[in-house]
Amino acid sequence: MSTPTHAVPVARRHYPGRHMVWALSCTETVSYGVMFYAFATLLLPMQQSLGYSRTQLTGAFSLSLLVTGLAAIPVGWWLDRHGARALMTVGSLLGAASVALWASAHSLPVL
Repeated sequence: MSTPTHAVPVARRHYPGRHMVWALSCTETVSYGVMFYAFATLLLPMQQSLGYSRTQLTGAFSLSLLVTGLAAIPVGWWLDRHGARALMTVGSLLGAASVALWASAHSLPVL
């Protein structure tokens, strides 16, 4: 008996998780762009507008990263117990509210 030399196409199955992974990839990329990389882009305009030094502004950003790191511990516990759906929704809403507050910050403590 001879074996065929051409590959037999395999029917693709529909995996709904594939769409969720793509959606999560896109939203995470946009979120990181807005929440983290925008700071470097807006640093000079914030410095000119607010009148604070680059050191003070990046110190405020570093403090926010420290707070984020500390908050990750209880958030991780909550995630393990309850899943990601509500957490992602609340996180997105808090992120959007944070960017809105960031845009209206007129002093270093508010920033």
